[in-house]
Amino acid sequence: MKQLFKKPVWNYLLSALFVYILTFGYYYLVSNGLGDKPFYLQMRRFVPCALVAVLPVYLIGYSLLSKYFLSHIFVGLSWIITYPTFYWLTYHSTVQFFSNHFDISFGLYGTAALIALHILLLKFLKNKSLVSITIAFFQTLLMALPVFQWIYFALYHSSVTEPGLMALYQTNPNEALEFIKTIGYQYLLAPVAIFCLLFYLFYKANKITGSIALQTWTNKKSLAFMLVIFLGAGYYSCSIFTSTRLLEHYGEVRDYFISARQYSVNHVKNFASLSVTPTKPLWKKPGTVILIIGESASRNFMSAYTKTENDSILRNHFIPKEHFVILRPSDVAPSKETPFSSSLLLVFNSQYRISPVLGDAPGPLRL
Repeated sequence: MKQLFKKPVWNYLLSALFVYILTFGYYYLVSNGLGDKPFYLQMRRFVPCALVAVLPVYLIGYSLLSKYFLSHIFVGLSWIITYPTFYWLTYHSTVQFFSNHFDISFGLYGTAALIALHILLLKFLKNKSLVSITIAFFQTLLMALPVFQWIYFALYHSSVTEPGLMALYQTNPNEALEFIKTIGYQYLLAPVAIFCLLFYLFYKANKITGSIALQTWTNKKSLAFMLVIFLGAGYYSCSIFTSTRLLEHYGEVRDYFISARQYSVNHVKNFASLSVTPTKPLWKKPGTVILIIGESASRNFMSAYTKTENDSILRNHFIPKEHFVILRPSDVAPSKETPFSSSLLLVFNSQYRISPVLGDAPGPLRL
Protein backbone atom coordinates (compact mmCIF):
# COMPACT_ATOMS: atom_id res chain seq x y z
CA MET A 1 0.00 0.00 0.00
CA LYS A 2 2.74 2.46 0.81
CA GLN A 3 4.09 2.25 -2.74
CA LEU A 4 0.77 3.46 -4.14
CA PHE A 5 0.80 6.74 -2.24
CA LYS A 6 3.37 9.52 -2.28
CA LYS A 7 2.07 10.63 1.10
CA PRO A 8 1.82 8.27 4.08
CA VAL A 9 -1.21 6.03 4.15
CA TRP A 10 -2.31 7.32 7.54
CA ASN A 11 -2.59 10.81 6.06
CA TYR A 12 -4.97 9.48 3.43
CA LEU A 13 -7.02 7.60 6.02
CA LEU A 14 -7.27 10.66 8.26
CA SER A 15 -8.50 12.72 5.31
CA ALA A 16 -11.06 10.03 4.47
CA LEU A 17 -12.19 10.01 8.11
CA PHE A 18 -12.55 13.79 8.01
CA VAL A 19 -14.71 13.63 4.88
CA TYR A 20 -16.74 10.78 6.40
CA ILE A 21 -17.50 12.71 9.61
CA LEU A 22 -18.50 15.82 7.67
CA THR A 23 -20.77 14.05 5.18
CA PHE A 24 -22.44 11.67 7.61
CA GLY A 25 -22.82 14.43 10.19
CA TYR A 26 -24.46 16.63 7.58
CA TYR A 27 -26.76 13.79 6.52
CA TYR A 28 -27.79 13.28 10.14
CA LEU A 29 -28.53 16.99 10.61
CA VAL A 30 -30.75 17.30 7.52
CA SER A 31 -32.64 14.05 8.18
CA ASN A 32 -35.86 14.15 10.14
CA GLY A 33 -37.14 11.05 11.96
CA LEU A 34 -34.07 8.92 11.26
CA GLY A 35 -34.60 5.51 12.88
CA ASP A 36 -32.01 3.07 14.18
CA LYS A 37 -31.95 0.85 11.09
CA PRO A 38 -31.36 3.61 8.48
CA PHE A 39 -28.94 5.33 10.87
CA TYR A 40 -26.59 2.34 11.03
CA LEU A 41 -27.15 1.57 7.35
CA GLN A 42 -25.99 5.05 6.34
CA MET A 43 -23.04 4.83 8.73
CA ARG A 44 -21.78 1.90 6.65
CA ARG A 45 -22.81 3.37 3.30
CA PHE A 46 -20.79 6.57 3.69
CA VAL A 47 -17.52 4.72 4.46
CA PRO A 48 -16.71 3.74 0.83
CA CYS A 49 -17.94 7.15 -0.33
CA ALA A 50 -15.36 8.92 1.81
CA LEU A 51 -12.56 6.50 0.91
CA VAL A 52 -13.15 6.89 -2.83
CA ALA A 53 -13.65 10.67 -2.72
CA VAL A 54 -10.14 11.45 -1.42
CA LEU A 55 -8.26 8.65 -3.18
CA PRO A 56 -7.53 10.25 -6.62
CA VAL A 57 -5.72 13.30 -5.25
CA TYR A 58 -3.67 11.25 -2.79
CA LEU A 59 -2.55 8.91 -5.53
CA ILE A 60 -0.59 11.84 -6.99
CA GLY A 61 0.52 13.17 -3.60
CA TYR A 62 -1.85 16.11 -3.11
CA SER A 63 -4.54 17.06 -0.63
CA LEU A 64 -8.22 17.32 -1.55
CA LEU A 65 -8.25 20.86 -0.13
CA SER A 66 -5.42 22.10 -2.32
CA LYS A 67 -6.08 24.92 -4.77
CA TYR A 68 -5.86 22.57 -7.73
CA PHE A 69 -9.19 20.88 -7.00
CA LEU A 70 -11.38 23.72 -5.72
CA SER A 71 -13.64 23.66 -8.78
CA HIS A 72 -14.32 19.95 -8.30
CA ILE A 73 -15.07 20.46 -4.62
CA PHE A 74 -17.53 23.22 -5.51
CA VAL A 75 -19.44 20.96 -7.90
CA GLY A 76 -19.51 18.09 -5.42
CA LEU A 77 -20.67 20.30 -2.56
CA SER A 78 -23.41 21.75 -4.76
CA TRP A 79 -24.88 18.28 -5.17
CA ILE A 80 -24.31 17.27 -1.56
CA ILE A 81 -25.85 20.36 0.02
CA THR A 82 -28.49 21.79 -2.34
CA TYR A 83 -31.49 19.46 -2.28
CA PRO A 84 -31.16 18.10 1.29
CA THR A 85 -30.78 21.61 2.71
CA PHE A 86 -33.69 23.12 0.77
CA TYR A 87 -35.93 20.17 1.60
CA TRP A 88 -35.05 20.45 5.29
CA LEU A 89 -35.73 24.19 5.30
CA THR A 90 -39.11 23.57 3.69
CA TYR A 91 -40.44 20.52 5.55
CA HIS A 92 -38.40 19.88 8.70
CA SER A 93 -41.28 20.86 10.98
CA THR A 94 -43.97 18.82 9.23
CA VAL A 95 -42.54 15.78 7.44
CA GLN A 96 -40.30 12.87 8.34
CA PHE A 97 -37.63 12.22 5.72
CA PHE A 98 -34.20 10.61 5.51
CA SER A 99 -33.99 9.42 1.88
CA ASN A 100 -31.59 12.10 0.66
CA HIS A 101 -28.44 9.98 0.87
CA PHE A 102 -28.23 9.45 -2.90
CA ASP A 103 -27.63 13.17 -3.48
CA ILE A 104 -24.69 13.05 -1.08
CA SER A 105 -23.36 9.81 -2.57
CA PHE A 106 -23.62 11.21 -6.09
CA GLY A 107 -21.71 14.31 -5.02
CA LEU A 108 -18.88 12.25 -3.52
CA TYR A 109 -18.57 9.61 -6.25
CA GLY A 110 -19.09 12.15 -9.02
CA THR A 111 -16.30 14.33 -7.60
CA ALA A 112 -13.93 11.35 -7.45
CA ALA A 113 -14.73 10.30 -11.03
CA LEU A 114 -14.29 13.81 -12.44
CA ILE A 115 -11.01 14.38 -10.59
CA ALA A 116 -9.71 11.02 -11.83
CA LEU A 117 -10.70 11.89 -15.41
CA HIS A 118 -9.06 15.31 -15.11
CA ILE A 119 -5.79 13.83 -13.87
CA LEU A 120 -5.74 11.13 -16.57
CA LEU A 121 -6.35 13.68 -19.33
CA LEU A 122 -3.60 15.93 -17.98
CA LYS A 123 -1.27 12.95 -17.89
CA PHE A 124 -1.82 11.75 -21.45
CA LEU A 125 -2.87 14.88 -23.41
CA LYS A 126 -0.43 17.66 -24.25
CA ASN A 127 -3.08 20.33 -24.96
CA LYS A 128 -3.83 21.56 -21.43
CA SER A 129 -6.32 24.19 -22.64
CA LEU A 130 -8.41 21.52 -24.34
CA VAL A 131 -8.41 19.54 -21.09
CA SER A 132 -9.53 22.60 -19.14
CA ILE A 133 -12.34 23.30 -21.59
CA THR A 134 -13.51 19.67 -21.57
CA ILE A 135 -13.60 19.41 -17.78
CA ALA A 136 -15.24 22.85 -17.48
CA PHE A 137 -17.97 21.69 -19.85
CA PHE A 138 -18.75 18.63 -17.71
CA GLN A 139 -18.65 20.71 -14.53
CA THR A 140 -21.06 23.29 -15.96
CA LEU A 141 -23.35 20.50 -17.13
CA LEU A 142 -23.40 18.98 -13.64
CA MET A 143 -24.30 22.38 -12.18
CA ALA A 144 -27.53 22.61 -14.21
CA LEU A 145 -29.77 20.91 -11.64
CA PRO A 146 -28.30 22.63 -8.55
CA VAL A 147 -28.65 26.05 -10.23
CA PHE A 148 -32.24 25.22 -11.18
CA GLN A 149 -32.98 24.40 -7.55
CA TRP A 150 -31.32 27.62 -6.35
CA ILE A 151 -33.51 29.68 -8.68
CA TYR A 152 -36.64 27.72 -7.74
CA PHE A 153 -36.01 28.18 -4.02
CA ALA A 154 -35.31 31.90 -4.47
CA LEU A 155 -38.62 32.34 -6.31
CA TYR A 156 -40.94 30.08 -4.30
CA HIS A 157 -39.11 29.62 -0.96
CA SER A 158 -39.56 25.87 -1.30
CA SER A 159 -37.61 22.88 -2.49
CA VAL A 160 -38.62 21.28 -5.78
CA THR A 161 -41.27 18.65 -5.04
CA GLU A 162 -43.75 16.52 -6.99
CA PRO A 163 -46.49 19.18 -7.11
CA GLY A 164 -44.05 21.78 -8.43
CA LEU A 165 -42.69 19.41 -11.07
CA MET A 166 -46.24 18.37 -11.92
CA ALA A 167 -47.14 22.00 -12.61
CA LEU A 168 -44.05 22.42 -14.78
CA TYR A 169 -44.77 19.14 -16.57
CA GLN A 170 -48.32 20.25 -17.40
CA THR A 171 -47.27 23.68 -18.66
CA ASN A 172 -48.27 24.15 -22.27
CA PRO A 173 -45.24 25.19 -24.40
CA ASN A 174 -47.27 27.85 -26.20
CA GLU A 175 -48.46 29.31 -22.89
CA ALA A 176 -44.89 29.31 -21.58
CA LEU A 177 -43.71 31.14 -24.71
CA GLU A 178 -46.51 33.67 -24.33
CA PHE A 179 -45.51 34.22 -20.70
CA ILE A 180 -41.89 34.80 -21.69
CA LYS A 181 -42.99 37.34 -24.29
CA THR A 182 -45.03 39.12 -21.63
CA ILE A 183 -42.24 39.47 -19.08
CA GLY A 184 -39.54 40.04 -21.68
CA TYR A 185 -36.73 37.90 -23.01
CA GLN A 186 -34.19 39.76 -20.89
CA TYR A 187 -35.14 37.59 -17.91
CA LEU A 188 -33.87 34.56 -19.83
CA LEU A 189 -30.44 36.14 -19.95
CA ALA A 190 -29.95 35.66 -16.20
CA PRO A 191 -29.68 31.82 -16.35
CA VAL A 192 -27.56 32.05 -19.50
CA ALA A 193 -25.27 34.55 -17.80
CA ILE A 194 -24.98 32.31 -14.73
CA PHE A 195 -23.88 29.31 -16.78
CA CYS A 196 -21.48 31.36 -18.88
CA LEU A 197 -19.93 32.74 -15.71
CA LEU A 198 -19.67 29.25 -14.20
CA PHE A 199 -18.02 27.91 -17.34
CA TYR A 200 -15.49 30.75 -17.35
CA LEU A 201 -14.67 30.30 -13.65
CA PHE A 202 -14.33 26.55 -14.05
CA TYR A 203 -12.05 27.04 -17.03
CA LYS A 204 -9.80 29.44 -15.11
CA ALA A 205 -9.68 27.08 -12.12
CA ASN A 206 -8.87 24.13 -14.38
CA LYS A 207 -6.00 26.10 -15.90
CA ILE A 208 -4.52 26.17 -12.39
CA THR A 209 -5.05 22.41 -12.12
CA GLY A 210 -3.24 22.02 -15.44
CA SER A 211 -0.04 23.30 -13.81
CA ILE A 212 0.28 20.13 -11.73
CA ALA A 213 3.56 18.43 -12.56
CA LEU A 214 2.61 14.88 -13.56
CA GLN A 215 5.70 14.07 -15.61
CA THR A 216 7.28 12.23 -12.69
CA TRP A 217 4.05 10.34 -11.90
CA THR A 218 4.93 7.05 -13.56
CA ASN A 219 3.76 4.50 -10.99
CA LYS A 220 1.85 1.98 -13.09
CA LYS A 221 -0.15 0.74 -10.11
CA SER A 222 -1.27 4.27 -9.37
CA LEU A 223 -2.23 4.77 -13.01
CA ALA A 224 -4.24 1.56 -12.94
CA PHE A 225 -5.92 2.63 -9.67
CA MET A 226 -6.80 6.00 -11.19
CA LEU A 227 -8.41 4.35 -14.20
CA VAL A 228 -10.37 1.98 -11.96
CA ILE A 229 -11.58 4.91 -9.84
CA PHE A 230 -12.74 6.80 -12.93
CA LEU A 231 -14.57 3.80 -14.38
CA GLY A 232 -15.97 2.51 -11.09
CA ALA A 233 -16.99 5.82 -9.53
CA GLY A 234 -18.25 7.10 -12.87
CA TYR A 235 -20.38 4.02 -13.47
CA TYR A 236 -21.83 4.08 -9.98
CA SER A 237 -22.55 7.82 -10.23
CA CYS A 238 -24.50 7.23 -13.43
CA SER A 239 -26.40 4.32 -11.85
CA ILE A 240 -27.59 6.39 -8.86
CA PHE A 241 -28.16 9.61 -10.80
CA THR A 242 -31.86 8.84 -11.36
CA SER A 243 -32.19 7.97 -7.65
CA THR A 244 -31.27 11.48 -6.52
CA ARG A 245 -34.32 13.17 -5.10
CA LEU A 246 -35.01 15.68 -7.88
CA LEU A 247 -34.68 13.05 -10.62
CA GLU A 248 -36.73 10.62 -8.55
CA HIS A 249 -39.53 13.18 -8.23
CA TYR A 250 -39.40 13.79 -11.98
CA GLY A 251 -39.66 10.06 -12.67
CA GLU A 252 -42.67 9.74 -10.38
CA VAL A 253 -44.43 12.67 -12.07
CA ARG A 254 -43.66 11.31 -15.54
CA ASP A 255 -44.93 7.82 -14.63
CA TYR A 256 -48.07 9.33 -13.13
CA PHE A 257 -48.99 11.14 -16.32
CA ILE A 258 -48.19 8.09 -18.42
CA SER A 259 -50.54 6.06 -16.24
CA ALA A 260 -53.17 8.79 -16.33
CA ARG A 261 -53.14 8.82 -20.13
CA GLN A 262 -53.67 5.06 -20.12
CA TYR A 263 -56.59 5.24 -17.70
CA SER A 264 -59.40 5.66 -20.23
CA VAL A 265 -58.03 2.87 -22.42
CA ASN A 266 -57.60 0.50 -19.49
CA HIS A 267 -61.01 1.45 -18.11
CA VAL A 268 -62.81 0.45 -21.32
CA LYS A 269 -60.78 -2.75 -21.56
CA ASN A 270 -61.29 -3.79 -17.95
CA PHE A 271 -64.96 -2.82 -17.87
CA ALA A 272 -65.64 -4.99 -20.91
CA SER A 273 -64.13 -8.02 -19.15
CA LEU A 274 -65.76 -7.29 -15.80
CA SER A 275 -67.91 -10.03 -14.36
CA VAL A 276 -69.96 -9.87 -11.18
CA THR A 277 -71.07 -12.90 -9.21
CA PRO A 278 -74.04 -12.02 -6.99
CA THR A 279 -74.14 -13.31 -3.44
CA LYS A 280 -76.33 -16.21 -2.47
CA PRO A 281 -78.72 -15.61 -0.89
CA LEU A 282 -79.22 -12.15 -2.35
CA TRP A 283 -78.84 -9.19 -0.04
CA LYS A 284 -81.89 -7.51 1.34
CA LYS A 285 -81.92 -3.79 0.96
CA PRO A 286 -80.52 -1.78 2.60
CA GLY A 287 -77.11 -3.42 2.72
CA THR A 288 -73.82 -2.25 4.17
CA VAL A 289 -70.36 -2.89 2.68
CA ILE A 290 -67.31 -1.96 4.77
CA LEU A 291 -64.06 -1.36 2.89
CA ILE A 292 -60.93 -1.18 5.06
CA ILE A 293 -57.91 0.49 3.47
CA GLY A 294 -55.79 0.88 6.60
CA GLU A 295 -54.72 3.61 8.95
CA SER A 296 -53.91 7.15 7.94
CA ALA A 297 -50.43 6.87 9.36
CA SER A 298 -46.91 6.32 8.14
CA ARG A 299 -45.57 2.79 8.20
CA ASN A 300 -42.81 4.03 10.51
CA PHE A 301 -45.46 4.23 13.26
CA MET A 302 -46.87 0.77 12.70
CA SER A 303 -45.52 -2.18 14.63
CA ALA A 304 -45.85 -4.38 11.56
CA TYR A 305 -42.88 -2.53 10.06
CA THR A 306 -40.77 -1.75 13.12
CA LYS A 307 -39.32 -3.52 16.13
CA THR A 308 -41.34 -1.38 18.53
CA GLU A 309 -44.73 -2.75 19.55
CA ASN A 310 -47.88 -0.75 20.16
CA ASP A 311 -46.41 2.32 18.50
CA SER A 312 -49.31 3.22 16.25
CA ILE A 313 -51.01 6.56 16.82
CA LEU A 314 -54.46 5.09 16.23
CA ARG A 315 -53.85 2.04 18.40
CA ASN A 316 -52.41 4.00 21.32
CA HIS A 317 -55.35 6.38 21.19
CA PHE A 318 -58.03 3.72 21.48
CA ILE A 319 -56.35 0.86 23.37
CA PRO A 320 -53.35 2.18 25.33
CA LYS A 321 -53.00 -0.91 27.55
CA GLU A 322 -55.31 -3.80 26.62
CA HIS A 323 -54.59 -6.08 23.69
CA PHE A 324 -58.22 -6.75 22.90
CA VAL A 325 -61.34 -4.77 22.20
CA ILE A 326 -64.87 -5.44 23.38
CA LEU A 327 -67.61 -4.56 20.94
CA ARG A 328 -70.94 -4.38 22.74
CA PRO A 329 -74.25 -5.21 21.04
CA SER A 330 -75.14 -1.53 21.23
CA ASP A 331 -72.06 -0.68 19.16
CA VAL A 332 -73.44 -2.48 16.14
CA ALA A 333 -76.98 -1.30 16.60
CA PRO A 334 -78.39 0.75 13.72
CA SER A 335 -76.92 4.18 14.35
CA LYS A 336 -74.51 6.65 12.83
CA GLU A 337 -71.65 5.07 14.82
CA THR A 338 -72.09 1.59 13.34
CA PRO A 339 -69.76 1.99 10.31
CA PHE A 340 -67.04 3.59 12.47
CA SER A 341 -67.07 0.98 15.24
CA SER A 342 -67.27 -1.93 12.81
CA SER A 343 -64.48 -0.64 10.59
CA LEU A 344 -62.32 0.12 13.63
CA LEU A 345 -62.71 -3.47 14.79
CA LEU A 346 -61.70 -4.81 11.38
CA VAL A 347 -58.66 -2.52 11.30
CA PHE A 348 -57.50 -3.84 14.68
CA ASN A 349 -57.91 -7.42 13.58
CA SER A 350 -56.29 -7.08 10.16
CA GLN A 351 -53.32 -4.90 11.11
CA TYR A 352 -52.60 -5.88 14.68
CA ARG A 353 -53.81 -9.49 14.81
CA ILE A 354 -55.96 -8.68 17.85
CA SER A 355 -58.33 -11.38 19.12
CA PRO A 356 -61.45 -9.33 19.79
CA VAL A 357 -64.12 -10.20 22.33
CA LEU A 358 -67.31 -9.65 20.42
CA GLY A 359 -69.91 -10.55 23.01
CA ASP A 360 -73.27 -10.79 21.33
CA ALA A 361 -72.11 -9.27 18.04
CA PRO A 362 -73.86 -10.56 14.92
CA GLY A 363 -72.28 -13.26 12.79
CA PRO A 364 -70.54 -11.16 10.11
CA LEU A 365 -68.38 -9.52 12.77
CA ARG A 366 -67.14 -12.78 14.29
CA LEU A 367 -63.58 -12.74 12.85
